[in-house]
Amino acid sequence: MRTLQGGCSVPVFGLAQWQNDAIALHGGIISLDGQTIIQESQQARPAEARQLGHQLAQTLLNRGGDQLLQAIKNELPS
Repeated sequence: MRTLQGGCSVPVFGLAQWQNDAIALHGGIISLDGQTIIQESQQARPAEARQLGHQLAQTLLNRGGDQLLQAIKNELPS
């Protein structure tokens, strides 16, 4: 959430779950109109949880999330 600058006005989501002694993280970004969604799932060992979150966020940004976040910020009232 920190890397994606998610908050109350920015529709960013994440869900972490234990799966077979690993952390499975699913996250994404949704456009304000709900028409566009970029999502990703990744897994890592518990000791790598912080890196897992950052890596998933970077993947989302590289798949067009950076442009989607900019469009969301442009649509929000100042």
